[in-house]
Amino acid sequence: MNQPPFLKKGDTIYLLSTARSVTSAQAQRFAQWLLDIGYRVIIGKSIGPSHHQFAGSDKLRGEDFCTALDHPDVKAIWCMRGGYGSVRMLTYIDERKVRNANTWLLGFSDVTILHGFFQRCGIASIHAPMGTLFDQTDERAFLCTIKRLEGESCAIPVLPHALTTLTTLKGRVVGGNLSMLYSMQGSPYMPKSMDNDILFLEEIDEYLYHIDRMMWALRNSNWIQSFSAWAVGGLTDMNDHQLPFGWSAEEIIRQHADDLGVPIIFGVSSGHIRENYPIVLGAENEFCSENKM
Repeated sequence: MNQPPFLKKGDTIYLLSTARSVTSAQAQRFAQWLLDIGYRVIIGKSIGPSHHQFAGSDKLRGEDFCTALDHPDVKAIWCMRGGYGSVRMLTYIDERKVRNANTWLLGFSDVTILHGFFQRCGIASIHAPMGTLFDQTDERAFLCTIKRLEGESCAIPVLPHALTTLTTLKGRVVGGNLSMLYSMQGSPYMPKSMDNDILFLEEIDEYLYHIDRMMWALRNSNWIQSFSAWAVGGLTDMNDHQLPFGWSAEEIIRQHADDLGVPIIFGVSSGHIRENYPIVLGAENEFCSENKM
């Protein structure tokens, strides 16, 4: 898996939205932080427009993404917001542009489909906090993301968890948002898994039986079987019915790991949580319970 060139101060980062709308004021706050730490910033045409819940039309968002890929000075594309919508703009992105750009992609949640696209093109990318969440995310997570962009190592903290069967884990990571991976099955955007890869999962605002259904779907498609270990981040704001499903989200995922004989680590500080640390997808990462930074 090819890793794009690491950044240095003075390089250019392109801010855009592939999904929900982002105001100019939201973008400016994050842009100013990047400027203050020494980077140049371009704010894309998808920042400001609003089409229903989206950051402009599908065509506008797709073309803005291609503009970022084509720009000779842009070293990283930082997605400002998730929600839903990235899949709708993929038809406007030429795969050859992704393969030739050699540019870092940053974001998470709905951006999982773009991470899969990049990895199918042989390019690593970074599961990282969104720019609009700057005020709601531990700044250490953003600083760690900058470290990774600059080529420095940054271990991902792991909180103690009763269902964990590992304390530390190191290896090449694939994955992202569970419901996005579930929706990508059978598409050219599903990342390929290789023997001994680590599967990373996170999720927000899903019914517990949906978690079980999605895990069964990934098992039945045989996509999940090649992973040597699983790392689970935030499983945030789960829902249940009046008649309880019976297990927590963590217990559901642990059951599937046990069925497949796979070791698993919970409490990874990444996902829809305040401590949303970066994970380089398609590359080696270290999950560390000793909070080594």
